[in-house]
Amino acid sequence: MGTLLGPDNALAWSQFRLKGGPRNLLSVLALYIAIIGGLILISTRMDPSSVPQILATWTMILLGLQAGILLLLAPSVIRNAVRKDIDTGMIESHRLMPMTGVTAVVGYLTGPTVQAISLSAATFCLGLGTAATGGYRIVDWVGVNLVLGLFAACVWVVCVLLSVLGKNAFGVVIGVLFLVATGGGAVASLFPGVTILAGPVLGGSIFGIVAGGATVSGIHLISLCLQLMIAGLCFLAAARRYCRDDVPAFGRLLGMALVLAWVLASICGMSSASSLTIFPSMPTTEMTDYRLVASILAGIIVAFVPLAAAVLAEGRWRRRRTLNDPALEPHPIAPVLIVLLASATLLLMPLALASFNTTQSPLPNATLLTAALFVTVTALLQARYLLGMLYRLGFAPTFCIAIWVVLTWGVPPLLDLMWTATERGSEARDALLLPTWSPAGLLLASLDTNHTNWISGPLVQTLTTATLAAVYHVTNRSKAHTPS
Repeated sequence: MGTLLGPDNALAWSQFRLKGGPRNLLSVLALYIAIIGGLILISTRMDPSSVPQILATWTMILLGLQAGILLLLAPSVIRNAVRKDIDTGMIESHRLMPMTGVTAVVGYLTGPTVQAISLSAATFCLGLGTAATGGYRIVDWVGVNLVLGLFAACVWVVCVLLSVLGKNAFGVVIGVLFLVATGGGAVASLFPGVTILAGPVLGGSIFGIVAGGATVSGIHLISLCLQLMIAGLCFLAAARRYCRDDVPAFGRLLGMALVLAWVLASICGMSSASSLTIFPSMPTTEMTDYRLVASILAGIIVAFVPLAAAVLAEGRWRRRRTLNDPALEPHPIAPVLIVLLASATLLLMPLALASFNTTQSPLPNATLLTAALFVTVTALLQARYLLGMLYRLGFAPTFCIAIWVVLTWGVPPLLDLMWTATERGSEARDALLLPTWSPAGLLLASLDTNHTNWISGPLVQTLTTATLAAVYHVTNRSKAHTPS
């Protein structure tokens, strides 16, 4: 059995050798130190009277380089290493080795990134000198590098998982970072569970901490704990998928743990809204209601992960039972049980929000709790039956579920906006209440104390769920009675 770290990890050592080995590492490291150190020396010699100010500026430049190395260079080399092994089929050879999935994931994390880690260490050492001479505190420089380094390690783990699952891992990481920065933080403010994970930009950002305008605080510790929890789940999922590519990365239990992690991150984010000011223009407490709705809806999408694993496991179990498999295992966890557990877990968000008393509105009220429970149960049941039919027909579930979410969640409010723009048939539009046909619209309506019509939206969503259930069971019965 290969060890986790060091040259005894065969995968890590082979990836390191593919990057040029020790000779290439030392050459690149020496060149980097010579270039950066030479530029620092030249800039100080050009204006000897402003050496502290120049070195203070270089401290910020080095911190930017550190972020680029850890968050851009390292994830890209990890992605390239994993995808190259998958595309060339080399990963099948790796799977024949006496090496566990955990060891393999550690190998992908450490082998390709040796060069990036060395450059990061050199940048840290150079920054120690510039920070001390530039008037910054050494403890602040060490603290921000610790925050950045641990966050980067979690990003690397997520990048390994995404690379094992598909080709666009690096694009997803960049997309999430872009989403956080969109609209001056307006999008990020709707999802506090995502914002609180962005440790390096919390509390005035790592640049503000080095400059003395902010400090490493409790919010960074909370963020770190949540990062490590989610990264741990992604690590186990990547190891599971490495061993077998015919099983979901997140199984039923691991997927439910991911749902719980999202709920905890959202609760911590909403209870610490005043500390999640990534951008000065970001709203804080006045959007608590909308944050709650957005977090519940995002939680439903996260709950699709264990639900899909449960549906797939049940389908495979039924096929094996039909074939009278003598090695048939006990019945797996029923998808309906996953629906109930996920719904109860997501309901913890409005309940916890009231206990923290972070909003002036009386949350949670009975209407909101009822709407949240109804929306989560119906949305997950619809996904359960739709996934069952998709797996049975052999279609790609991810794309089809995404289309279904867009149609059922986004189209009703869009039709209502188009209807409103025509300024015709306002009475009919008010009677239909098209936005409440969508889970998002129904949750938003539950926040409106003046909303009284609770028939149209729940009725449409119930009929949709019943229709999918009927089609699923009818087609399942007809297929079961089809002669082979």
